[in-house]
Amino acid sequence: MKNFYFWYKNILTTDLIYKLNLKNPLCIPKIDGICLNVCLQSIVENPKTILYSFLAFKILTYQVPTLCKAKKSLSSFNLRKNMLLGVKANLRKKSMYNFLSLFVLFVLPTTKNLPLISKTGCISIGIKNILSFPQLSYFHSKFFKSFGCVININLCGINNNPLLSKLLLTGLQLPL
Repeated sequence: MKNFYFWYKNILTTDLIYKLNLKNPLCIPKIDGICLNVCLQSIVENPKTILYSFLAFKILTYQVPTLCKAKKSLSSFNLRKNMLLGVKANLRKKSMYNFLSLFVLFVLPTTKNLPLISKTGCISIGIKNILSFPQLSYFHSKFFKSFGCVININLCGINNNPLLSKLLLTGLQLPL
């Protein structure tokens, strides 16, 4: 984490200042936060299976994730109000850089055909197998099946300019 944060603070910020000709250092684009979420159909059918995704997120992010519930009943999806749907975790500051360094160094090189949806202020990356993270490799036999998750990286200071987001994400070695 310290190496990744050092890279962002000292090297990438000065690089962005010179490339973008910024006069104010507060105009530098930065990562505001990372949101991880998972929603499985097996959780709706059997609510006890939420335990696997809950424990995986707790091991992965080193914090207690929040449970997502249905706001209203939908008969087409066999949902009732307050039925469990999934798990989410919001990462900021130190935990964000810890997760991002593990994600960039260990998970991205092993993932093939990484789906990436790029918007101006948010990057969404879908991972098909969450067990590819190094923290969860020890518990591989404990999970009944592999499941995926969606990782949303929220960017701040982009001002609807796709060039700024491309420079920031390529500087952090995320694929575009």
